[in-house]
Amino acid sequence: GRLRVPASGAELRYDGGATFAVEGSAELDLVSPHEILFASGEAEVELTNELASFVVRTPTSRIKDAEAQFRLAVRPSGDTELVVERGQVA
Repeated sequence: GRLRVPASGAELRYDGGATFAVEGSAELDLVSPHEILFASGEAEVELTNELASFVVRTPTSRIKDAEAQFRLAVRPSGDTELVVERGQVA
């Protein structure tokens, strides 16, 4: 379901090791145990190799990876900015 994160931010942890440190206000959809939709906002994301099938979606992108750490920003226009800090994303 839809989750609105307040301006103070939040940290979300999925079973299996996905961590989302949401910075400031954001809107997310927890689609399934293996998929999250970032509708708006910014986050530091870490996926572990235990989550090879985990998907992070935005209005304009689909990110899937076995192991990576990256910064994600979804602008009000829906444009997505992605900076990979460790690992690779597909």
